[in-house]
Amino acid sequence: MAEPKFIHLRVHTAYSLSEGAMKIPALMSKVKTMGFPAIAVTDTANMFGAKAFSHFAADNGIKPVLGCQFFLRNPDSDDLLKSKGRTIEPDKIVLLVKNEVGYHNIMKLMKLSYLDNPEYNERAQLKLSDFEGLSEGLIALTGGVEGTVGRLLLENRKQEAEEFLLKLKGFFGDSLYMEIMRIGL
Repeated sequence: MAEPKFIHLRVHTAYSLSEGAMKIPALMSKVKTMGFPAIAVTDTANMFGAKAFSHFAADNGIKPVLGCQFFLRNPDSDDLLKSKGRTIEPDKIVLLVKNEVGYHNIMKLMKLSYLDNPEYNERAQLKLSDFEGLSEGLIALTGGVEGTVGRLLLENRKQEAEEFLLKLKGFFGDSLYMEIMRIGL
């Protein structure tokens, strides 16, 4: 039996403006050298590199997995008592495209994050309710410690974390995956 190959599902490129510096051609060369059969590019709040990524991945015999790391509205920012007047950062969630339906849905979610949520003028972000009817064809990764579930667990709000996870499961079903990270805690 062949040994399973590792596949990165959360890679940021130079298109993730302050989070990644790797240019797509160099990334594909490195991925090919390392023998990865596939890779997911999940730049933050955009998919500007999707076309180039698909092209260079195919040229290098690598299966491209399109995706995006979205900002997800932190409901605590709406509660002045919880926020105590400070700005509360949005959580993160990663969505990966499984098929053509998923591609169309992630594009609709991208539009929602930028154009249909004008009250969030500081940063394009989604609300949990935005996934209603737009989760088909997508795989959701919970975002690790930067996601809502991880944040709530770190704040010792286990019941709220479980409730949120069940809401996500309602949208994504068996296409929802918990991200586990070693963070030294």
